Amino acid sequence: KITFYCQHVDTYGNIITNLDKQLFEKVANGRKSFSFYNSALGCIEKCSLLDTYTYTTSSNYIFIFSQSGFLEIARKYTPLAYFLNLDNKKFKDWQFIITFL
Repeated sequence: KITFYCQHVDTYGNIITNLDKQLFEKVANGRKSFSFYNSALGCIEKCSLLDTYTYTTSSNYIFIFSQSGFLEIARKYTPLAYFLNLDNKKFKDWQFIITFL
């Protein structure tokens, strides 16, 4: 299980977290699937990381490590920040939890 927070919202409305790829891989220990929880988004089951935005997923949410090495959370079709109708300041205290399956 990993608990982490939002660093900022980028210009596309995606959430950039403080979870770095090395920690994720260490805790994942080879596991590919995880569940994701946030109080506003709820629990999202059977998530997986994407290598690029061009891959498709059945979920409306995209989990990908950015070039800076931090987990980015996006939403298909609509920028996540706009979907939730929140600005950058309101995301600062958001807590996220990943539990590996």
